[in-house]
Amino acid sequence: DVNLQAIIDGSTALMLAARKGHKEIVDLLINAKADVNLQAMDGSTALKIAAYVGHTEIVDLLINAKADVNLHDMGRTPLMLAPLKKNCLFHMTALMMAAAKGHKEIVDLLINAKADVNLTNLIGFTALMMAAGGGHKETVDLLIKAKADVNLQDIIDGSTALMLAALRGHKEIVDLLIRGGANTNWRTTSLKMLVPLFRVCIQAYDFSSRTINSLPRNITCKKMTISMLALSLLATLYISKIELPN
Repeated sequence: DVNLQAIIDGSTALMLAARKGHKEIVDLLINAKADVNLQAMDGSTALKIAAYVGHTEIVDLLINAKADVNLHDMGRTPLMLAPLKKNCLFHMTALMMAAAKGHKEIVDLLINAKADVNLTNLIGFTALMMAAGGGHKETVDLLIKAKADVNLQDIIDGSTALMLAALRGHKEIVDLLIRGGANTNWRTTSLKMLVPLFRVCIQAYDFSSRTINSLPRNITCKKMTISMLALSLLATLYISKIELPN
């Protein structure tokens, strides 16, 4: 039975082959009528596993075999915890997993296979938020071009892709998001996101000449006072001790 599932976790031969990158075995199992949408106990599928690990050819095989590109996880796994390093990544899709790791070729494959770029996990994170927080510029660009909503907010503290990118100091991604229509004035309820664009300004501030350099377009920090910069620095030091998407 090619669809027999392990008692301990519900894994199948197809899932294990997809995880290890054994393309020929995946192809053989598909031809033997393996169920490409079968889920393990934690909700993992062969497609989501391959998307996260980065096996592009296997993802392509599974998509062609009619794997559901929008299937959500129903539980929690080490694969789900790894992108954000916290126990909050429930309800993941293959696109979210690929975006979190910056696998742009896989993201492109999934988008072309009609993956919904605006689906969220249980805390409201999207593929775009994960890519932005992780510093994956090319993946962010792909998602924006695919009409990902740049202003969606999570349900925990109202964070957006822009806030996550600014918080992690990803200046080029901040620029991409702003040019893509991101709202620079929305606020979050979390101290972790305290005026997130301040951090971008801090990184561009030349303390020797007391001028602002290399800012993304549409960000204005020239009127920032020393006290504002000091507040930003304190916030940055606080933030640096908190685990965030990478």
